[in-house]
Amino acid sequence: MDNAGAVAGALTAAAILAWSDLSLSEVILWSAVPGFVAVALLGAGVKDEKTNQVQRTELPRTLPPLRWSALSVPMQRYLWVLMLFTFARASETFILLFGHELGIGVVELLLLWAALNFAKAITSTQGGQLADHFGRGVLILIGWSALAVSFLALGQVTTSSGLWMVSIFYGLLIGLSEGAERALISDYASPDERGTAFGWYHLVSGIAAIPAGLLFGIIWHVFGSAVAFLFASLLALLAIVLLRLWAWPMRHYYNE
Repeated sequence: MDNAGAVAGALTAAAILAWSDLSLSEVILWSAVPGFVAVALLGAGVKDEKTNQVQRTELPRTLPPLRWSALSVPMQRYLWVLMLFTFARASETFILLFGHELGIGVVELLLLWAALNFAKAITSTQGGQLADHFGRGVLILIGWSALAVSFLALGQVTTSSGLWMVSIFYGLLIGLSEGAERALISDYASPDERGTAFGWYHLVSGIAAIPAGLLFGIIWHVFGSAVAFLFASLLALLAIVLLRLWAWPMRHYYNE
């Protein structure tokens, strides 16, 4: 649904820019309106269910400590690998910036963004089913490998059609692993640390995204887009190796 929303938003923005007199800045400003509507719907339409007294007595009296040392070794290793992969993933909006460098117009770039997210949307559900059957780690390896290959290919792209093909390929395969990446937290975390582990997952990925974007942008500015995409591809390959050889074997930590 998240990807579907990105598709609808990009198509709406493309239609407004193509068939109205609004500028890009005005469209971006108006895009805040759906955000306010979503917040209003959450505030007015989403309510917490009340727990009865029996359930309350079963809740722990104190919350688990939000300390890195409180996480198990498998969880720590997986989060370190995820942080490294965040540096490889940087931001998908750099694909749009690359398209701008190729001379592609704003409307076409919005259509490209819609197509990329549509590709992710149509494979994400199947990705969840495949993860249940083959294991989440397998789907993550597929998705991360797709990023490495796609970013390597982007460094060689010189035409609009080439950018479209690589972007859709990337979207189709990365969509398979989006849910599995988060769901694997439950596999690595012990039963009493899952909530804390998910908190650390979002904290680590959110904090790493800022320097990741800066580093990618600096490399792009100094050495060019091809080197930046090559750098991200190599980081993704390193994350795959670490996941498979360093973090993945720790799945059996609790059974040993």
